[in-house]
Amino acid sequence: GMRHPGATQMAFTTSVSYAEKSNSCGIADANVTVKVKVILPEWRRPRKADAGVRLFWDTLSADIKRHEDRHVEIAKNHARELEDALKATYPRKNCQEAKAKAAEIAAAI
Repeated sequence: GMRHPGATQMAFTTSVSYAEKSNSCGIADANVTVKVKVILPEWRRPRKADAGVRLFWDTLSADIKRHEDRHVEIAKNHARELEDALKATYPRKNCQEAKAKAAEIAAAI
């Protein structure tokens, strides 16, 4: 299919801390961050560029930026959803089970 001329690179980092008690272990805190790099096409406008070409480029450029910004918004929402799901889990018998549950949640979201 056709490819969009912009691109968004993302890297998610999940940090989870656990609280161990005598007979259980649960997620004490979870933090999910997303690092984003948006790549947009550039046009070095010639001084005598036609007004129609300038308008076309400005419209296209704004559309591409809006499209990529939407990817960023979706990624941030995904990070919050994952963070909330991790924080909502109940304690397990031990930290190994708690870590397994965290991995299961991360894989599902």
